[in-house]
Amino acid sequence: MAYTSILREVAFDQGEIDTGQESAPLSEVELELKRGKAIDLFQLAKAIAHKAPLELALVSKAERGYRLISGESAPSKAVTVTLKPEMSSSQAFQAIVRACLRQLTDNVPVLRQGDPEGLHQARVAVRRLRAAVSLFGELLRDNGTQQVKNELKWIIASSGPRAKWMF
Repeated sequence: MAYTSILREVAFDQGEIDTGQESAPLSEVELELKRGKAIDLFQLAKAIAHKAPLELALVSKAERGYRLISGESAPSKAVTVTLKPEMSSSQAFQAIVRACLRQLTDNVPVLRQGDPEGLHQARVAVRRLRAAVSLFGELLRDNGTQQVKNELKWIIASSGPRAKWMF
């Protein structure tokens, strides 16, 4: 796939986030869309992920630093999604999915610590995502939708009450 239709910025960061009292390792590939379609940037991210062991993170370096300072490592619960009457169905779906993905990715560090509440909150995020895909099914009429539904169902089934996610 050619990625010439998008103007992007790619930054490779390796080091640590240091608050003076706490620190955490940092190793990331940051992709920023400057112009073009977001789908093209996600396709680029997907192509990179097939070549290297990467995971999605939606938290900025600054926010990770603030969390270190506050000692915040608690499970992340679902946030209220504000939908406005002027939003299209597509925009509403995107807002809901963003909130679900944020909840899921925010719980990855908690899962790594073995906190069962982190697993519970990750499962809540996946169930909410499944509900959104079902609710907005009319918007998602493509070949990949059923595969996404099946993958989300598999995640829930494989992360039952006794499951531990390994990250």
